Amino acid sequence: MELGGICWTANMFANQAFSFIAVHLYNTYTMEVKGDDAEEENVIVQNLWLIVSSLLFLSMLCFGIFMALINKDYRHTFYSTITGKAFLCETWGNAKTDREKMNVFSKHKSYYKSINRELKEWLDINWDKWTDEEDWFTAKKIKKIPAELLPDRVLEKLGGIKGRKASIVKMEIAEEVQIDKVRRATAALLVPPPAAVAG
Repeated sequence: MELGGICWTANMFANQAFSFIAVHLYNTYTMEVKGDDAEEENVIVQNLWLIVSSLLFLSMLCFGIFMALINKDYRHTFYSTITGKAFLCETWGNAKTDREKMNVFSKHKSYYKSINRELKEWLDINWDKWTDEEDWFTAKKIKKIPAELLPDRVLEKLGGIKGRKASIVKMEIAEEVQIDKVRRATAALLVPPPAAVAG
């Protein structure tokens, strides 16, 4: 993630190369110590060359098929130099909805540190609207937002940095109670009362 997709691809090719290097080193070492078992060692080395060559072919074939079958919009990620941090910030900037943007907080805060100012402003501008109108803006989502990015008025309302955790736990309990009420009400509508069943 830190070096981009090209690092993963390079590691895959390096892994294949190291297999050949390992066989070469084994062959070099056995040539120095060969004695009566020279013919048997030659057979082993030939078999090893065959195995690693076959595995290289199979690996490259599978990778080629994989690249041919995946969504072409994602192919560039295998040779991209964009880091995980830059990708996350770019994804946040390109997200079409606030709900999608909120996913930025599902990653470690070091990943979005470079856009902390923009995040804090975005949270401050939209917080009241989300709490009034959006059902996805739950205590679980709020818990993922670092305290230093919360709007000052919200952090104060939650009891500051020390009281924040307890306040969010209370919010989660209240939300669970509300969800349970909705479930019971829905169940009551779906299941007829016993008198109606008996009649």
